[in-house]
Amino acid sequence: MHDHKFKKEKIGICNICNKKKQLTWDHVPPKGGTGTVSIVQETVLQKLAAGNEKRYSLSQNGIKYRTICKECNDKLGLEYDQELNKFVLGVKDIIEKIRSPLKFISYKVKPNLIIKSIFGHLLAAKVASENTKIDKSLKAYFSGESEKAESKLHVYYWLYPFENYVVLRDVVMPKVRGSLENFGMFSILKYFPIGYIVTDFEGYENLRELKYIKGDDNREEKIIIDLKFTHPDWPEIIDNGNILSGGKSVDSSVSAIKKK
Repeated sequence: MHDHKFKKEKIGICNICNKKKQLTWDHVPPKGGTGTVSIVQETVLQKLAAGNEKRYSLSQNGIKYRTICKECNDKLGLEYDQELNKFVLGVKDIIEKIRSPLKFISYKVKPNLIIKSIFGHLLAAKVASENTKIDKSLKAYFSGESEKAESKLHVYYWLYPFENYVVLRDVVMPKVRGSLENFGMFSILKYFPIGYIVTDFEGYENLRELKYIKGDDNREEKIIIDLKFTHPDWPEIIDNGNILSGGKSVDSSVSAIKKK
């Protein structure tokens, strides 16, 4: 086991603002919703390469990327992460106390702030310096200029009651599992108790959508969380219904679990 870190040079191009600055470490997901934990991690490619020798790495305080500047990191942490962490901790508290069978729970959130937090951390979660169509769209939403996005992005969510962490950027999968007629770009962030998938597709596998509200970051909406879940490796799992491919950003994609 070795200590592997995802990082650019100390002075480099910030993944969010595109300016050359001193870069800082970003925790993905934010540690305010997970606590500071030691993890054992591997790249998603290592995990998917069944039969190959595994090379796990250790991180003493979560999954980290040195890819964004202090200004963007502060904006992400102070303006957006608080709402995401509040959501995560609130849902965690509810589902841990459920004693009778329920089909769903409802919860009030400020969707724009959660979406911007997710987008900011997904932007941070790649070491390769790219400025893809999806990157440009993520940045437009993060900066509050969604109308300038090259693609309309959708955030779908589901209950994820597993200990695994998954951070996966820019993979191509079928829009409909089991069909090879239509493919799209997806990014995934999963950690207890919610998983998120970001795509420019309208709809994915009947998941509920966290909808962006143009121009109103502080508006609250009630969302529904279905109390059903799938395999911990869903949806990126390669099976009879799914294939997956990716580019440079997959090298920085991580599957991790808390160190026992």
